[in-house]
Amino acid sequence: MKLPSWFYADHLAKYYSGREALLKNEDLKPVEYERRLWGPWNFVAFWLADSININTWMIISSMVVGGLAWWEAWLCVWIGFTIVAIFICLSGRIGAIYHIPFPVASRSSFGLFGSLWPILNRGSLRGWAWMSGIMSCVSSFSTLMVNNPDFTRFATRPSAAFWPQLLTIPIGFAVTCFFGVIVGSSSNVIFGQPIWSPLDLLSKLLDSQPSAGTRAGVFFISLAFALAQLGVNIAANSISAGSDLTALLPNSLS
Repeated sequence: MKLPSWFYADHLAKYYSGREALLKNEDLKPVEYERRLWGPWNFVAFWLADSININTWMIISSMVVGGLAWWEAWLCVWIGFTIVAIFICLSGRIGAIYHIPFPVASRSSFGLFGSLWPILNRGSLRGWAWMSGIMSCVSSFSTLMVNNPDFTRFATRPSAAFWPQLLTIPIGFAVTCFFGVIVGSSSNVIFGQPIWSPLDLLSKLLDSQPSAGTRAGVFFISLAFALAQLGVNIAANSISAGSDLTALLPNSLS
């Protein structure tokens, strides 16, 4: 069965059968050698940028409210994101070696057409508080632990993706969380209550000290957070979404 010519994104796809056309696309093929440009520092920069955002800043707050000391919560962050880094590196290995995206890698376990489904569907009280804290870090990365081949397929070599991710993820997120808990604890000294959200803290600063200097400082800090959130969403979400949409509509999108 042939599909209409306007339906095809790949100029050669019009020669495929309907079944073949649903599986082939330039963006689903292994990345060519000349496009494998991500070296170790690219992965370091990618995950450092991903770790600096409002959500990471506030991760520790739920653990402290749950009864953990700040250092226990920070240790949970180290453990949680180290687990994340290990699974990120393991899942990204296939992308770094074979240079294929997640939708293609999932075909090995779900089959050619069954792989469309994962694309569409992506002790003591203190002991449980520890588990809850660790899992709050792990669960926030559940999607990226699966579709990391979308990023690692651009690696110049497998080691360029493995070690930078294994080290940068726990370090980057732990440092951001550390700033979050220090600033939140300091707000308790200044205002008499801990303010974990940086946005609420900036608003509180404006209300308590409505000077020109405070307004300027709040503006630049808010701008930095806005750019961080924008960068995280573009980097972490657009590439994976593009791979998924390409796999679902390989004839129309490229």
